[in-house]
Amino acid sequence: KGGGGKGGGKGGKPFWRQFVDASDDPEVIAWCQARLEAFLSSGRESAPVERLPHAHRNTIRSMAPQMGCAWRRAAKGEYELVRAAPVADASVLKREVVEAVRRLCEASGGKCAASRAWRELAAPLQAQVQASLRLTNLKSLPEACKAECEAAGLRVNPR
Repeated sequence: KGGGGKGGGKGGKPFWRQFVDASDDPEVIAWCQARLEAFLSSGRESAPVERLPHAHRNTIRSMAPQMGCAWRRAAKGEYELVRAAPVADASVLKREVVEAVRRLCEASGGKCAASRAWRELAAPLQAQVQASLRLTNLKSLPEACKAECEAAGLRVNPR
């Protein structure tokens, strides 16, 4: 019963959760933390990430925003780490992201899937949103930026 493998964990977690959740294995956590610290100390704005096992990928994805960077899909099967610029004022960032999404929706004729808008956000903006607002997608944008969405007339369908 329980997990199994490096990402499984102990306890009553269903088997499939190891493919979704961050690992609780100290070795995996230490490796991911070292990888993120190496990226941040490199001074680079972005860096491709080699193909990783599920446990490492899920863990680094969840740790990146806490350490000031973002995990981003660069292309199918390719991921990158992107440095998040410091945010002086969260309200300015909220307005920027809402305005960027509004422009993407206008460009696509007034409708745009949240996942598509997320993928099309500029990498530095996406990194700031992940690190500062702790959003990993745009489905929860209306809760995080309620006043800004209302001011811009932006509405996200719940589906």
